[in-house]
Amino acid sequence: MGDVVAFVRPDAAQEPAAGGTIHIWMGKPQHFEIGHESRSGNSWGYFAAFTSAEAAIGAAYRLNREELGGEAEVYIPDAIRAHMAGGVEP
Repeated sequence: MGDVVAFVRPDAAQEPAAGGTIHIWMGKPQHFEIGHESRSGNSWGYFAAFTSAEAAIGAAYRLNREELGGEAEVYIPDAIRAHMAGGVEP
């Protein structure tokens, strides 16, 4: 069995969005992933990998719009924003 890794948002005290949260995270090298966490936090789905942050973010917003009725939050971590601005290499 593997370890469970919790993705805690800085705004975790807020009520989750009705459609849950689409998380975006980055690995190495040039590897970005998205995954959808249900509102309750008890289930995950819609996993996909991308070679750029821009592609992952675009896919997250498409997933929200086309599959989740626009009711999910798209969470983009500060590290990905910094990477896109040229400040962080994955």
